[in-house]
Formats: sequence, structure tokens, C-alpha cells
Amino acid sequence: MMAKLWQQRLQNHQKEMLKYLRLVFNEFFMIAVFILLGGLAYAYSNSLKTITAPLWWAKGAILVILLVTLSLGHLATLVENADTVFLLPKETSFSEYLIRARRYSLILPVLLSLVIVGFLLPFLQVGANLPVISGLWLYLSLIGLKDSQLWLQLIELYERDGRTSRKRAIIFYGLAAIIFAVSLWISPILGVILALVLVFLVRFSAKRFLVGHILQWSVCLTTESSRMLQMYRIFNLFTDVPQLRGKVRRRRYLDVLLHFIRTQHENTYQYLYWRGFLRGTEYSGLFIRLTVLGAIVLFFIKTWWLALLIAALFIYLTGAQIVPFYTTYEEIVFTHLYPIANKIRLRAFKQLIAILLVIESVIFSLVLLISLPTITTWLVATLVIVAIDFWFVQHYLKQKIAA
Repeated sequence: MMAKLWQQRLQNHQKEMLKYLRLVFNEFFMIAVFILLGGLAYAYSNSLKTITAPLWWAKGAILVILLVTLSLGHLATLVENADTVFLLPKETSFSEYLIRARRYSLILPVLLSLVIVGFLLPFLQVGANLPVISGLWLYLSLIGLKDSQLWLQLIELYERDGRTSRKRAIIFYGLAAIIFAVSLWISPILGVILALVLVFLVRFSAKRFLVGHILQWSVCLTTESSRMLQMYRIFNLFTDVPQLRGKVRRRRYLDVLLHFIRTQHENTYQYLYWRGFLRGTEYSGLFIRLTVLGAIVLFFIKTWWLALLIAALFIYLTGAQIVPFYTTYEEIVFTHLYPIANKIRLRAFKQLIAILLVIESVIFSLVLLISLPTITTWLVATLVIVAIDFWFVQHYLKQKIAA
């Protein structure tokens, strides 16, 4: 029964993820990603050419990157609220379901680890003066540690205590740091052996622990809700996610910004859109996050054409994510009863998008003024960013709303 239940849940989950992935990986985004990856690979290759001798900090940096990689991916149980009622009589056999969930949860970390370790291989050889084969041993150690971590996350569903969880996490990451340090400074094969020993001990202890302990359904539901919320937030950077509903805050201190809108019939939607944007947390928070993230990324890029591509990508993502805000008030009956032409509504929304993109572009331009080496490249980048803003508002936005 539990095997069949897991298969049903997994199929439904995969259908939902596939629906969002189709929206995320559209043609424009894929082109932007390929250009961005090509630019980053080019910059990475040029940086490696400047390294003429092993760097003293290279192994330490690799260790930190491996620890960060280890934190990617969590136990996906796919439990639902109704399970606390309908599956309670089957709690003793529910461990079979969770073990299958743990096995499935290992797939994504395995793939992500492969990409990251593959990315580190040239730096491992040039910067840390280690043979290429050591990357394979580091990858195996990383997978073994991730397997152990998922077993520990499974244990926490049965025994969740704040102090115990923090203590367990500190011990685990401490052991992981030691194993990676052994792999980098002593012997990568010895690191794999230590990782396998840890896998055996944790797996043996976990299977014994699951017998005779009661599943904490509240912890299970909270953990899964938090995991899905993180995924929905990532998807929300590219498309509208119904499962995410932003909160409304009064924000009286922002009322001064609305005083510039005249109380006229033609400005009804202009006031409505700005009021909704300033008071809501969904779209305003998204705008702030993408702007700050884009500014941070641009600050560390010195190649003008790569910085331009990244700035264009963030401008597109910001504008595309605010487009669904256009239909926010369609279900309110008064917006249909009040005699306002659609062209007035469209003009008000275009003004909102235009002002937001101009604000973001000004911030990006100021950051590029600091990061780019010459004024000429800064002027070129700024002019192209302005052209992208114009294209988005005058062409892309019209087509998107019409569709």
C-alpha cells in the first residue's frame, strides 16, 4: 500500500513540477541562460589562465564550496495535511513510504553535485595542484555525506528538538569538513573511505531508530511545506504561482508616493495599481529581491558585455514577473461596473512597469559605473539597458497582455 501511495504522490508531484518547468524554461529564457553560461565559462577560463602557481587559499575555498553544495537538497516526503487523519492507522508501516522518499530525494543532490564538482575540476587542477582524478573521489565523498544527511533528516521526523537538531547539524557538518579536509590535504581516497564509514554508521543507526519511535506528523508537514515554499519562490521568479499569496501591509509611510497621482477618472487604475504594488508583499518584494540580487552580481563583473547580458536578464525577469499583476483586480466586480476603458487600464499598467524598470536600470547603471573599467563601456551598457526597457514596455508587454 505504501509503495503504491508513494508512486501516486510522486506522479502528481512530477506533473506539477513539469508544469512550472515548462513555463520557466521558455525560449527567451533558454537563450539568455545559454548566453549567460557561455559568458561565465569564458570569464572562468580567462581567470584560470592568470593562475601561474598553486594558490594557498584554493583548497580552503573548495572545502567551503563543497560544504555549501552539501546543504543543497532536502528530504522530500510529499506528505499532505489529510495524512494526519487518514494515514494515522498506518503509521507503523509509514516508514516504508519515507524510505522511498529518502531514496528519491537523493536524485537532485547527485545531479547538482556532479555539475558543481565538474565546474571545480579545472580550478582543482590549476589552483589547488591536485590531479583530475581527485575530483571523482571528492564527488563520491560528497554523495556519501549527502546520503548520510538525508538519513539524519529522516530521523528528525521522529525526534525533533531544537537543541538536539542544532547539535546534530553541528556535529554532521564538522565531520563533513574533516572528511573534505582529509580529501584535499591528505588523500582523497581516504576521504571516500571515511565517508563510507559514516554512511554505514548513520544508516545502521537510522534503521534501528525508526523501530519503536512515533512519527511527529506536525514536524513532517512543516518540513514539507517549508521545502515546497522554497521551490514555489524559485518558480515565482519566472511565473505566477497560485500557491504563493503575498500579505497586505498598510505601509502608511509610502502614502506620500501616491500624492503625485491626481484624483481623476483617468487615473483610477493608476492609483489602484500603485496602491496594490506598495501595499502588497508579493510583487514589491519580488522587485526588491531581483534588483538587489542583480546589483550584487553586477558589482563583481568586470567584463562589460557579460555585465550587459546579466543586466538585461534581470530586467526581463523583473518585468515578466510583474506582468501577472495586470489581472489582479479582474475578479472584483466594481472594476467592471465602473466605466473605465481598457486602454486607460493598459496605459496605467505600462506606466507602472516603466517606472519600476527605470528605477532598476538606474540602480544597475550606478553599480556598473563602479564595476566597469571605462566610461565608454559604461555609456554603451547604459544606452543598451535603456533600449531594453523601451522594448519591454512598448513591445513585449503589449504582446504578453494580448496573449
